[in-house]
Amino acid sequence: MTTLSSKSAQKLATPWGAVSLVFELGYIIALPAALFGFGGAYLDEYMKMSPLFLAVGLLLAFAISAFAVIGKVKSVTQTTL
Repeated sequence: MTTLSSKSAQKLATPWGAVSLVFELGYIIALPAALFGFGGAYLDEYMKMSPLFLAVGLLLAFAISAFAVIGKVKSVTQTTL
């Protein structure tokens, strides 16, 4: 069993720390999807190229979110181990 030595690791061990982490991951995923999704839809409407920019925006948002979530999970697991 590992001991939680740092303050951030001890914070994550509490139920509210876990809820905080879930909300943070939600923002990491939702903000790029919303920004690039709406931006892509706007560009599609402006340039009359229906699903092209929306699809590119959502793929870009997926990639950004994936790298951000991986980085956050790595930092949390290194803190707690």
